[in-house]
Amino acid sequence: MAQKEKVTKAIKRVSDFIDTTELEGNQVKVDDILDRDIIIMAIQHRKGADGPYLIIQATDTDGTDQYKFSCGGVVVVERLTELAEKKRLPILAKIYYPQGKRYLDII
Repeated sequence: MAQKEKVTKAIKRVSDFIDTTELEGNQVKVDDILDRDIIIMAIQHRKGADGPYLIIQATDTDGTDQYKFSCGGVVVVERLTELAEKKRLPILAKIYYPQGKRYLDII
């Protein structure tokens, strides 16, 4: 039994590599934050029936309100994923619908 415990202690858990913490903030809809500057603090990737999406933790630009929302817009997911991989969060951003388009974008 002692040998089994040594092996188990030497092997890492999934949670050692994957962030399983819950993002904090009031739950809002992406429509609630459209077209305004926010500071994106953190993201978490999820897989849904319609494809990958993000849980995004953000604050107002003055830092008073903290909230979280989900977004499955392909452009938003790709750009925020790239920024997170490059360790560029937190970052000032605006999520919006480009004029005449039906998809979400982020600047």
